[in-house]
Amino acid sequence: MKATINSYSIKELPIMMAMINTDGVLVEATKKWAKFYGFKGDSFIGLHLTEIFKGEQCEQQKEIFEDVLKGIHKQGICDHNEHQYFKWDFSPWLSDDMELLGTVLKIEDITQELQTNLKYDKLDNLLNIQSEISKVGIWEYDMFSKTITWSKTTKDIYDVPLDFEPTVENFIKFYDGEEAKESMKNLYKTSAEIGITWHKTMKINSAKGVKKHIITACRPITQNKKVVKLVGTVQDVSEQVNAKIQIVENEKLLRTLIDSLPVSIYIKDLESRKVMINQQECKFFNKTEEEILGKNDFDLFEPELAQILRKEDLDVMESKEPMLGKRFTYRNATGESLSFLTSKLPLLDIKGRVKGLIGISLDISDVVSKEAELQELIKVTAVQNKKLLNFAHIVSHNIRSHSANFTMLLNFLNIESDGIEKQKLMDMLTETASKLSETLEHLNEVLEINANLKLEKEPINLYEATIKALNNLRTQILDSDINVKVTIDDTIVVQAVPQYLENIITQFISNSIKYRHPDKPLVIDIKSSITESKVLLNVTDNGLGFDIYQHQDKLFGMYKTFHDNPDAKGIGLFIAKNQAEAMGAKLAVCSEINEGATFSIIFKHGEQ
Repeated sequence: MKATINSYSIKELPIMMAMINTDGVLVEATKKWAKFYGFKGDSFIGLHLTEIFKGEQCEQQKEIFEDVLKGIHKQGICDHNEHQYFKWDFSPWLSDDMELLGTVLKIEDITQELQTNLKYDKLDNLLNIQSEISKVGIWEYDMFSKTITWSKTTKDIYDVPLDFEPTVENFIKFYDGEEAKESMKNLYKTSAEIGITWHKTMKINSAKGVKKHIITACRPITQNKKVVKLVGTVQDVSEQVNAKIQIVENEKLLRTLIDSLPVSIYIKDLESRKVMINQQECKFFNKTEEEILGKNDFDLFEPELAQILRKEDLDVMESKEPMLGKRFTYRNATGESLSFLTSKLPLLDIKGRVKGLIGISLDISDVVSKEAELQELIKVTAVQNKKLLNFAHIVSHNIRSHSANFTMLLNFLNIESDGIEKQKLMDMLTETASKLSETLEHLNEVLEINANLKLEKEPINLYEATIKALNNLRTQILDSDINVKVTIDDTIVVQAVPQYLENIITQFISNSIKYRHPDKPLVIDIKSSITESKVLLNVTDNGLGFDIYQHQDKLFGMYKTFHDNPDAKGIGLFIAKNQAEAMGAKLAVCSEINEGATFSIIFKHGEQ
């Protein structure tokens, strides 16, 4: 049974199609096909294949036509010109009774499809190249086929071979730990079900057992509001994460080191606000880090000092020159004076612009204290050396004088035959021996005083010490009808060696008695006075006095006297001076001839 052809229906079809009978003759075609081959109307009907196709193309079409008549379906692609490509399709034309009537030729313009595919191929190629260059792997999960695709870079990250085929089961096992595995399963499931985009940093154990940190990103692709595909990237960030961990560890180590240093370290911004401090700085201010950060010197110090510190900061930041080893003294809230050695260095950014400064401050209070002690020791040593030289001179002079007397008297004794003269010489030898003994006793006393420089001092009431000294001379004062006036604040306490202080006051009073004026009654006035740095005890008399300018070099010298008084030995004031110096005090004298004298002992005020 022959098939009935509806010519109108075929002509109007929106495709390029022609129908050819078993003899190779065209019996019908669509308008679109006729137009493509340049026919007008039905002028093509009745033409043979050989009249339509020419040359080599004609031979190819004849072979294809013969194969189709044998029941073989043929397809292929051909280019019409350099810019157009077509897909042809020869299929058998069968009747309702499955009788072969000929062939149906369909032609489809696939230029756009090929260009699109080519574009996708180029993009895919570029994407793979970019993936390899940036070392960012690409992956894809097809929801319908349930298949996972990994790029070469992704496989390199997981250390798997190129022929590795990832599955939902085998790629989850790479994540480090059961918790991580479960977390990633939930993320992929959530993206597949409700279309959530995410990225996460996780740890994996690669196929080679290498622990890595990776960032995985996932984005769902939807069609008709349904997720059809998951695409994403994976990047190995182990170096960055390890570097960050190392930086954090180094920062912790550096912070521990800075906090352990016995120096104050701080960083200030351009406004001199402290943006970083160590624990020693907190200890210095006796504040927490939170209480200090963000504060400037005007918030932490007195205005006058803060102004000085701010000027230093500006000088360093403007000149870019460091300030090194400047001594800085500060009195804290308790009144304690502290000394610091401060350095300030400009803090520069990578372009060399100043963005603040770094400060380092070392507490040298102990060093300064030791330095003061050393200077005092040097002074004491110098004084002691001078005393030693003087003492050596005195010893040499006095003992040599007594020795010469002994030698001379013994020589006289050896040649003297008269018994009375020999007795006189023996008396003279006895007197010389007594004087030698007295000299040695004085020298020994001075040695003992200077050997006990570390003798313990104690707080002594100055008024009570003076009364005690007066009681020692009570008999002399009463017998000589001496008027003694005592005006001493009974609250004054000084640090002194008790026996030394008593001896010095006694010596001052006894000197006033010894050198009183023969023509007027003796008046001794004992007074105290206090200044900010000194405590003075003055013993003033109206006695003979002396020319202080004439005897200035001999004041407090051993065996130095200023009068012809037979009781004067010149040893009392010498010993008093040594005792005063041994306990850190000083002696002073002021006098005029026939107007009397004032002897003073001077203590440091507030000495502990």
